[in-house]
Amino acid sequence: MRSKRIFKDFSCTLDIIKYSMTTTIMWQNKVETDYSIEYFNLTSEYDMNTMKGTVILLLDQVPVLVNYEIVSDKHWKTKSIKISQQMPDNKNMSIDLRVSREQNWREYYTYTSPPHSTIIDFVSGLYDVDLQVTPSTNSLPINRLGQEGESQKIDVVWIGFPGLTLDRQEQKYSRINNRYYKFEIPSTGFRAQLEVDKLGFVINYDTLWHRLN
Repeated sequence: MRSKRIFKDFSCTLDIIKYSMTTTIMWQNKVETDYSIEYFNLTSEYDMNTMKGTVILLLDQVPVLVNYEIVSDKHWKTKSIKISQQMPDNKNMSIDLRVSREQNWREYYTYTSPPHSTIIDFVSGLYDVDLQVTPSTNSLPINRLGQEGESQKIDVVWIGFPGLTLDRQEQKYSRINNRYYKFEIPSTGFRAQLEVDKLGFVINYDTLWHRLN
């Protein structure tokens, strides 16, 4: 009986190794007013994807340091977002968002006494978050998009910087082929072509971000 238990534990260990994968990416944005460079890690294991990024950028020539962590399920539906932002003169900000199984979004205030949270009604039911300062979040809907030639409109929680503002934004993704997607924001007229790798992460984002490795 003991030998069977040892074999079972060893099999579980092999499963963990088999279903755990880490990918590291560096992106750069050379736009003069929004210059940035990012170190990014994706860890996928079992039914969870964790995206962590460190972004050093200039927003209107003001230096900003952003760290974020986004956790999604195996279908790339967002479950939590944590962002910390550092600016000159100690103008630091952070945000902690968590999503329930019913896709209800809450903002948590863990540094208050006592800690508390508030529900964000206007983004209830949404699956995706889009951070202004990184191309990583485009991969959330891209990894759910279906066949070649398919287009899909979605609403996302858009987070703007440096104020960490939350908005509900309509976006449209069109899958040209396995490598290229057309990305649109109907309300602003913004359009971009995204070149992605086999994991759905950006290689080139038109004239904005490009991958360094």
